[in-house]
Order: sequence, then structure tokens, then C-alpha cells
Amino acid sequence: YTETEYIYGTCIREALAKSCRQFIVVGLGLGYIELLIVRELVANGISNASILSFESVDLLRQSFVRWANHSPLDPEIENTYNKVADYLATESIPAADLRRAASTMLETASLKLVPSLEGPFVFSRDQIRLSHGTCILYDAFSKATDSQLWEEEFLVTFLQTHSGYPSFLSTYACTGNLKRALKRTGYQVEEKPGFSGKRLSIMARLETLT
Repeated sequence: YTETEYIYGTCIREALAKSCRQFIVVGLGLGYIELLIVRELVANGISNASILSFESVDLLRQSFVRWANHSPLDPEIENTYNKVADYLATESIPAADLRRAASTMLETASLKLVPSLEGPFVFSRDQIRLSHGTCILYDAFSKATDSQLWEEEFLVTFLQTHSGYPSFLSTYACTGNLKRALKRTGYQVEEKPGFSGKRLSIMARLETLT
């Protein structure tokens, strides 16, 4: 939870302040980032936002949906999601409200969990360019797990497809491939201290059309 707030919280809030309303998450994991976005949307009274989250593991996607909808779920997984929601809850936005808001966004398809970056994307380039900007939270697990997600040419294509005006990107990583891809697609790259002893992380901004 603490790492999620440190790496992604600032980016989400800065993007919202600049009227970004489209969020793209690579790496659902346990739903920390998605629920952090939901919390910030609720806190700001924003209802016209979309979250597109890529996660290749069926169990994780299905478990998150079942938890949000109060459907039967393995008790250990249920308990884990409850703890995640408790960490993210605030005095004014309790865990039950976060869960309810996530369920509503799933029901209205403003929160979509999809299995792959392959094939047609939910947002077209023109839709993104003409709408309210994009915030990309890049939490792909590691190069060892899926090397393609960290290759420079893949990253360039991904950024060209999904970057709007303005766009923001945050990630726990700071690789040469990622920095080159960001610079090739017009982003200004800020290197930040990594979380809890990790060397560096990245916050990047694209505030002019390329």
C-alpha cells in the first residue's frame, strides 16, 4: 500500500488536477492501483472517468470482480482484498464505499479489466487526443516475467497509442529502454528516488501534442 501511494498517488492526483479522465493500468495485481484511482475519483466527485486495466492472469481479474460484487470468493482472497480496501480507506471514504464504487464502475464498464495488450485497444488514438488526457500507471511486474512489456519499440508503440493531451506516466522502474521510449514520444522524464531503498523510479509528463 505504501509503495502504491508513493509511486502512483502523486501522479493520479496531478493528472486529475489537469483534467485527465482516462486511466490505463498495466498490472492489476491485487487491485491497489485501481482502488487508489477509484478513491481519488470519489474524493473529487468525478463520475466521467474511465479505467482500463491490463492483467494476464484470469484468477486475478475474476477475483477482483467477484470481490467488488460481493460474489462467492475463496475466504483467503476475500480477506486479502478487504485488507487492501482497508488500507486505502479514509475517514470520509470507508472501505465499503470504495468497494461499492468499484462495483458500479465495473457494471457501467467505466472500469474494464482486460487480459492482454494485444489486439484492438479500448481507446483509439483519436478518442484520447480529443478527450480529457491520460494517466498511465505502468506496474508490469518485471522484465524477467514478460520481457516484451519492457522492450523499447513496444513501449514506443504503446505510448504513441495511449498518450493523450496532457498525459502523465508513473512507474516503479527506471530502465534505459523506458527512458528512451518516453523521450522518443515527447515525454519529459523526471527520475525520482525509488521506494524503500530501490534506486530510482520515473514520473513523466507529456503536456504538448507530438
